Amino acid sequence: MKHKRSQRSVLTLLSQYRGIVMGFAALSIVYFHEWQYLFLWNDTLARAEDVFHRSIIFGPDLFFLMSGIGLTFAMRKYKLLTFWGKRLKRLAIPTLVAALCMALTWHWTLADYIKNVTGWNFYAHSIYSFLWFIPAIMSLYVVFPLYWRFFSRAKNQLVFTLVALAVWAAISYGGTHFFRPDLYGFLNRIPIFLTGVQLGWMTQQEKLPKEERRGTFDLEWNKPLFWSVMAVFFVAGALLSYFTNQRGLQLGVPDSNCRIPNYLLSISLTFFLVKLCDIIDQSKAGHAVVSFFGFYGIMSLEFYAIQEWLGGLILPHLQPHLPNAVTNLVLFAIITAAGYALWALNHYFWKGADALTGRSSGKKTPKKGHTA
Repeated sequence: MKHKRSQRSVLTLLSQYRGIVMGFAALSIVYFHEWQYLFLWNDTLARAEDVFHRSIIFGPDLFFLMSGIGLTFAMRKYKLLTFWGKRLKRLAIPTLVAALCMALTWHWTLADYIKNVTGWNFYAHSIYSFLWFIPAIMSLYVVFPLYWRFFSRAKNQLVFTLVALAVWAAISYGGTHFFRPDLYGFLNRIPIFLTGVQLGWMTQQEKLPKEERRGTFDLEWNKPLFWSVMAVFFVAGALLSYFTNQRGLQLGVPDSNCRIPNYLLSISLTFFLVKLCDIIDQSKAGHAVVSFFGFYGIMSLEFYAIQEWLGGLILPHLQPHLPNAVTNLVLFAIITAAGYALWALNHYFWKGADALTGRSSGKKTPKKGHTA
């Protein structure tokens, strides 16, 4: 059994442990936004903690990568309107509830509420008006079917992806005088999303006979070389992250720490994470660790959606009375409970609604030779 597990490809592992990566991403986002420093009493340790903390900014990139992978399966599984409908259903309640909490606490007008939840403020004013990831990923959900139409019909999907990345780079670098600087917080994450689409395609192709595969290649044709490249990606990403976040290095565009550094870190960390999960999942203690991240992966969207509001609401009441270590634990516990409650509301609301309406799944009929 262990021998068979060790022979599984990283693409198979990526498909199996996608939820664990999502959980890791959600936890890293909360860590980046809400963490209170522990080593303020020592300059050296405080400096090291600051370097580490400011480098953990790749959580959204992991979300975009996993979303790109997931959409390739959803696009094969559902008809277009059902595809869009399921994406909207997934986002609707967490978005509306989180926005309502913020509106009541921060005294938004009805117009503010509508402009934030619809994404109007995202494009018209600032992407950071309200939970920027949600309108960003919804925008990609809307245009993805068109991208998929051309991508899936290309003679070689890898070449198509490389051309798409080149076109993105030309527009992105050439548009620095036209795009609002804050928009690059989103634009810089498009390459990792497109890479996720490519990896999703390759994962599906891996299940087909070799003679039927298109636009793919064996990532691990030389395992030592593959993992060496991932190690180089990680080290290079960590160094570039340090220079951009600590030394002010700019790589030609605003928010450049969300471009090459995060891309390299996200790719390498994802593969290291799924491989590590495969190794430790064979023991009880390791399985418990995997299950822990899997728990947060299931409710990753809700956990993300509620943390900004709770952090702003609760931290001012905790900080004057508790040590930072205790503050971190209390706030983490509260966000976890609230995130799970929001997930349960979202899950059971739509489960009940589907049961009442008796709505069909809208699934496509799988084509011969393809697995949805």
